[in-house]
Amino acid sequence: MKLLDSFEMRTPMHALRWFARLALLLALAAAALAHLPAAGQPDDGLIAFMSDMDGNWEIYSVSPDGRGLRRLTDHRADDRYPAWHPSGELVAFSSDRDGSFNIYVMPAEGGDPRPITRGKGDAFYPAWSPDGEQIAYASNEDGDFEIYVSDADGRSPRRLTDNRADDWFPAWSPDGQQIAFVTDRDGDFEVYVMNADGSQQRNLTRDGADDGSPAWHPSGELIAFSSNRDGDYELYLMDLDGRIVAQLTANDRDDQDPTWGPNDQIAFSSSSGRNYELRLLQLDDLDDPGDDEVRRLGQEPIQGGSPNWQPSS
Repeated sequence: MKLLDSFEMRTPMHALRWFARLALLLALAAAALAHLPAAGQPDDGLIAFMSDMDGNWEIYSVSPDGRGLRRLTDHRADDRYPAWHPSGELVAFSSDRDGSFNIYVMPAEGGDPRPITRGKGDAFYPAWSPDGEQIAYASNEDGDFEIYVSDADGRSPRRLTDNRADDWFPAWSPDGQQIAFVTDRDGDFEVYVMNADGSQQRNLTRDGADDGSPAWHPSGELIAFSSNRDGDYELYLMDLDGRIVAQLTANDRDDQDPTWGPNDQIAFSSSSGRNYELRLLQLDDLDDPGDDEVRRLGQEPIQGGSPNWQPSS
């Protein structure tokens, strides 16, 4: 009652000053909150992935701690293989919503996608150049699957590989000078690397097993990839001469599709039959990898494949 009495005894000018101070404090608090990451969107960014958890293949995003699961596409067609634009504001993906599979681009929060390719065949595995000006993908519009690069709007497509085998999974080096990819031109699937103009194609893995899903370390000096050279698919780390630096996972599941996040984290897909989920690997020491913590995203399994980590802003 005393507080109320003392307030009522103030002059109108005092009351106006009090409300002005309160408004200023509320504005400062709102500004501070606006710079905090939203729930489920920590500073490490989001992980986009594909999943059929709701019946057909759609694109989703989730934070590395498993919070903030969000469905980005909603279409009766299949949407697969998401790839973040370097700005983190766009997501490319492959969809057969218009008949054959083509590459589409949508805002990071979902929304109406626009087509990038309109080829005769199917197009999969989009990969943005580091400057966001070009996009690589695999297409069979000329028969076999080959690696193509076009401008970011789909114009001026250029075929980089040309052989009777299938070439898949393009991945740009961080400096934009090279592209790693997967090919079966030697009888099994191997990881190759070439210059960004398609020249000087060379085999990195040179192994009798199937190797795939290359992912460049942000330093540009190492490549993570999957291989079944020891039975199940496991994750490995190699240098640019193809020398194996470390085997990163070892279990009775198939671990594939690595993608690098901040602080030497790797998200990947781990499967056993139809049971597949997203997992995280934290590399504590790149100079001595191979015995690091693997965990799920969150406490419950998140069913998904082909994860792609949002670039750091």
